[in-house]
Amino acid sequence: MINTPLDPDIRESSSTSCFPPLSLISIATHLREHIPEVRVNIVDGGICSTDYILTVLEAMCPDLIGVSTYTASYSSALNIAKAAKKHNSIVVFGNDHASHVASAILTNQRETVDFIVHGDYGEIPMELLIRHLRGEIPVKQVPGLVWRGQRGKINANPIREQNLDEIPIADRHLLPKPRSMGLAHMRESKLQGLTPYVSNFREKYPASSDFTPTTINIARGCKHGSQKYRYGIPSSKNCIYCDICDLRLRHVSPHRAWSEVRYLVDNFGIDFLHEVADSFTSFPAFIESLVRHKPSDLNVKWFVYARAKELANPRIIDLLKQLGVIRVNVGMDSGDDTMLRALHKGHGVDINKRAAQLLARNKIQLQCSFVLGAPGETTQSLQHTVNFLNYLLDLGNVVAIDPSPLLPLPGAPAWRMLTDPEYRSIQARRFGFRIKADIDKFVKKYVNQDCLSTGELAEEWVRQFCNVDYNTILRYMDRLLAITGSARVVRGGFGIAHDSTIGNGWTFPSLEK
Repeated sequence: MINTPLDPDIRESSSTSCFPPLSLISIATHLREHIPEVRVNIVDGGICSTDYILTVLEAMCPDLIGVSTYTASYSSALNIAKAAKKHNSIVVFGNDHASHVASAILTNQRETVDFIVHGDYGEIPMELLIRHLRGEIPVKQVPGLVWRGQRGKINANPIREQNLDEIPIADRHLLPKPRSMGLAHMRESKLQGLTPYVSNFREKYPASSDFTPTTINIARGCKHGSQKYRYGIPSSKNCIYCDICDLRLRHVSPHRAWSEVRYLVDNFGIDFLHEVADSFTSFPAFIESLVRHKPSDLNVKWFVYARAKELANPRIIDLLKQLGVIRVNVGMDSGDDTMLRALHKGHGVDINKRAAQLLARNKIQLQCSFVLGAPGETTQSLQHTVNFLNYLLDLGNVVAIDPSPLLPLPGAPAWRMLTDPEYRSIQARRFGFRIKADIDKFVKKYVNQDCLSTGELAEEWVRQFCNVDYNTILRYMDRLLAITGSARVVRGGFGIAHDSTIGNGWTFPSLEK
């Protein structure tokens, strides 16, 4: 099982290399329980290079490789797949990019990729795919599988819903030990395979070096994106840049959640959990239940993703504090009301400010992202975002920012604006931008394609839909980062966080051991 490294022209985000590939660990755990005779290895491109992965393939000659890929890592995924084919490995792609362009991948990569697992669940599909390959079941019984039939016809099996409580707790012991990865300089400890991630986290976030963090996933989905949601079809309610393939609301039981927390504390000494739910604050009743069932001897702290509109509710803030949340990541995105409306955020700057105020008042740290390049973006709206960041910094609880140009990824409403003329015209009338005459020529380059240039997409998006040029977007990214004391700007379409005691210097509260 391989988590693909980012492509060479993409710079890492704030959390790259800090947390293990939880979905792959979960699949490996499921396979160990249900097909114990199958040997599963996990290789994480977040902490090792493509060259290292190719060396592993050369040494192991696996019968099958499962490759998790995003748009920003797809070129690397193809290179890995081509190398695996030299050893006659069966190649399976999964995750968001593979889900959204599955048909294009199987059409264009006939000699490289054999199957796609699409959707949000990989545990049962991978198990049943192996059983199919062993001749035990027909291919049509593998849920969520996209495959080639007779004469190359692309077939997509229905996705099977799964109770999250039935997915086993991901066994982090399945991660390779540092020494086996050539990381002999890392001292073996109770953390075992989590060692490099904790080390990277502490190096990136020195103000948080007392923590022993890892990821957990006890909820999935986003209330905003799940409204009027149809699987595989972008909802007009989604944030315009969101390409997450399934935003329906689901969560485990409180008992299952605290069982996993106890497993992490007892086995690895974890005291800081990064919950990767798309929007944790979309689950107020679940959070309340977690608080009610919280074991008195578990004092872990939490870092969660949240929406400003939900954080503007004092009751939500109070529940987060009771749970132990000390840091939230919020997509503030813009300091301009018109741009927030164009981004489909569902609220204005006043809600962003209200959420930030409540977080600061309750000593909860704020990590915020900004997306520059909404339809109709102007220098005035960009300046409003600069002014808004200054306002946030004055509150004293901002610890990191992540600015980036809007990137229209497959599966996102922004992608639909590029490729659907009728939808594009509706959005143009609604937000007041002009459609360029040459857009269809550009779009044809990407229709039915699986290999996309993220840099070219971001730049062309700005040219087509904004009232500023791409260099202006990059200059304002520079300004946002300069305000916080960091002048690092990523040119490939993704931001990089700056973590420090910025603002008024408020830092992580000490843990009560």
